Amino acid sequence: MERLRKTLVGLTVIILLSTLASAASQAKPDCDEWCGDLRIPYPFGVKQGCYFNQAFLITCDKAFNPPKAFLKDTNISVTNISLNGELHILQPIVRFCNEDVSLVNRSFIPNTTNLPATATFPIADGKNKFIAIGCNTFGFFTGKLKGGDQFLTGCIAVCPNNNKNNTWSCSGNGCCKLDIPDGSSDLNLTVAPALLDTDRNLVQNKPCGYAFVVGEEGFEFKQSYIDNFEDTEVEVVVDWSTESEIIDVCRKDTKRNSNFSDDRSQYRCQCPDGYEGNPYLPQGCDQGMNTVSERPQENRWE
Repeated sequence: MERLRKTLVGLTVIILLSTLASAASQAKPDCDEWCGDLRIPYPFGVKQGCYFNQAFLITCDKAFNPPKAFLKDTNISVTNISLNGELHILQPIVRFCNEDVSLVNRSFIPNTTNLPATATFPIADGKNKFIAIGCNTFGFFTGKLKGGDQFLTGCIAVCPNNNKNNTWSCSGNGCCKLDIPDGSSDLNLTVAPALLDTDRNLVQNKPCGYAFVVGEEGFEFKQSYIDNFEDTEVEVVVDWSTESEIIDVCRKDTKRNSNFSDDRSQYRCQCPDGYEGNPYLPQGCDQGMNTVSERPQENRWE
């Protein structure tokens, strides 16, 4: 019985330590950690002294209920911030509709939009896709690679005259998708009619085409999108850990614990194994799963 009591006490202590670790603040002292339902960990913050630099300033608009978070001086809505370097934001789609097209002389001015957040934070590697939806729809995008070179790529979505034996999937039938080069920034999207020799009635009955970049895990193509894609914004995943100044935080500050990330070719703060918390805060990994008396090891490089 005594052994059982000690076991239960030990389990209770472990659970309490785990709860304290998860509940530990991820913001700087005396800084707001929440904007509505969104947790805002450092290096982000909503007021002076709470963020790393201006790129990480969040505007918390309390005119909404619940309040909404936006990137500084923009209408770019923030939906999630993770300490693994990912920022989830809403970015615009671009569309054209057939009333904009002269089917007689096939004249058309393509519709274009940029993704403004990608000028500050590059697209997260392997997390997003470029999507074009519609019948007779040509979508393409331009951007900058990590080395600064420009690129252009695109795809065409068409609708077969008789699709009874075809599967509606994002492989060309009403929808096409492309991978986005790792580390891409300054993205600009364009959508236009492909002007192929497809059935005119079919094209006219599917009035609009759309193009956008979207987080791959948050999007699943549906045939109904060809008739009407109602969203004006979609969720995109960008990488904040490669911001020009933040990459030196752990490399230069020996009070923090950092890890070299081969996939990003940058330094990114990371708590040592067995610890939890915010590695971007000084001593932010103290609230770990190890015993309270233990301290994190010195910096390690992998």
